[in-house]
Amino acid sequence: MKGAAAAPGCLSLLLAIFVLRFIIFLSPPWLAWLIGSVVVGSISIGVYLGIKGKSKVERPQPRFSGVSNTARTFLALPERCVPVRIRNQSGQEIKSLDDWFQFAPPKRGAVHWQDFRSAKELARSWLRNGTTEAPEELKELLSSKFGGQVRFIEGIPECVVRLDNFRGEQRHCDLVAYCHTESVRIVVSIEAKAHEPFGDATVGAYYDSKLATRSNVPLRIQNLSASLFGRFDTEIRSLRYQLLHSATAALIEAQNCNADIAVFVVHELLSPILDPRKIAQNRAEWARFVHAFPSLRDLGVEENQLLGPVYVPGKPMVPCPAPLYLGHVVSQC
Repeated sequence: MKGAAAAPGCLSLLLAIFVLRFIIFLSPPWLAWLIGSVVVGSISIGVYLGIKGKSKVERPQPRFSGVSNTARTFLALPERCVPVRIRNQSGQEIKSLDDWFQFAPPKRGAVHWQDFRSAKELARSWLRNGTTEAPEELKELLSSKFGGQVRFIEGIPECVVRLDNFRGEQRHCDLVAYCHTESVRIVVSIEAKAHEPFGDATVGAYYDSKLATRSNVPLRIQNLSASLFGRFDTEIRSLRYQLLHSATAALIEAQNCNADIAVFVVHELLSPILDPRKIAQNRAEWARFVHAFPSLRDLGVEENQLLGPVYVPGKPMVPCPAPLYLGHVVSQC
């Protein structure tokens, strides 16, 4: 169809060239020169406009992957306030607590889906007031650093972020949220905590346990440490392994989405039945992790606080890292 449509246009162009040459041939020299100048000028202008128009059409546009087409539309319309879309990675919409458990259950299913446990309480915090909405505490945390109104577009619970090409488990984020202000696009990776520890082992203990095996864990730990800190020493070995791959996953997802900022947040969901000693232990582990970054070493670590930016080495796991922010937010259940 395109070839058939183009044929008459080509014939018309050839006929116009033939007629123009005939007119020039019969014209006096001064008129022929004038006609030729006009034709050459017209062609030059046409070529310039064609190249300019083509460059406008083909210029690559920034992408914000990980969000739906609807979300991308609203990213271009920051003045509009829209509900947050909650979905799993397969695209199934989540609008209630039952939907959340059906479409994005925690790794151990009903064992972890309990009142006052982090998985269920995180879901409740995003489903307050009968609608899907980011917790007010999280909005205030981000606004305190980035200013203005932070608008959340989409949230994906139990979001798997690929850390590397090794076989086995990748990073299971409790929730990844996509949001923006009028000037920056932000990816927020959330680790929810009641009083569960940050995983089962420190970096050093996990590294040593796998060193004499065929596991890729030692190499992954070395890569995580290099990407975040540029070193693998005694201080890094004392950190909780979960915190390393959680923060790195935030950076990787921000890079994947071409976001301007990566945020890793620990969302503490407190209730009277929790063990205060375990909560205190988690906060001490969090402070140790924050202070491992040289630019944050001398800062006080408090609740409801967002620290940064931190500029990490990035390689080998995050070749083009966004500025990283580390946050801690508390909700009462």
